[in-house]
Amino acid sequence: MDWFYVGNYAGSVGLNDIYLKGKFKVKKHKFGADAHAFLGAAAILDKGEVNTGVVTSTGSYLGTELDLYYETKLNKSVTFKGGYSQMFMTKSMTYVKGGNTYAIQNWAYVIFIFKPTLFTHKTVKTPLTE
Repeated sequence: MDWFYVGNYAGSVGLNDIYLKGKFKVKKHKFGADAHAFLGAAAILDKGEVNTGVVTSTGSYLGTELDLYYETKLNKSVTFKGGYSQMFMTKSMTYVKGGNTYAIQNWAYVIFIFKPTLFTHKTVKTPLTE
């Protein structure tokens, strides 16, 4: 998911991405999971209360993202990859990026990679190559 692309997002407070990654392989199957905890580099102010003169902070925690993925080689020319990502956003995230904390924030993908062998050749041994 690209909630935060390159650089400072929307001229805001900055971003800390604390994450754990894990991968394992069983024969020709590869599995992986990534967990990200997104935090602002500074506290985020509650926009609803800024105009009242009472300024409170919603904290710097923006949310958690979980990524799961799988890969296997079907044969020598075809590889299958698939994955799923889910974002669990907080109220602080809505102040920084917009959105709705109750809406489902996810996506999935499926990829087939096809790498055919188009040409082959045999090496002919000559007295110079032996």
